[in-house]
Amino acid sequence: MVINNEVVFENTVPSVADLVHILQKFQPELIKGAKTNKILVPVDFSEVSTNAFHFAMDMASFFEADIKVVHVTILTLIFLIPMLMTFKRY
Repeated sequence: MVINNEVVFENTVPSVADLVHILQKFQPELIKGAKTNKILVPVDFSEVSTNAFHFAMDMASFFEADIKVVHVTILTLIFLIPMLMTFKRY
């Protein structure tokens, strides 16, 4: 993780508490008084999305937030592409 051209974490995923601490250091105005009450987590049941889900669970616990999970698939994009191709540019 790089913030303001400074390597903050390398080869590891920070805990939520560590991430909040780092954000307070670099962007205190983002954290001061911030209240996250809903977290949206897209999942496709891959290992990466499973890790993201677990991280979101930690965030939800830390911020006392609710989690909404949405299942995403490549098929969604396959069906959208023809529709997107019909839009005209002005």
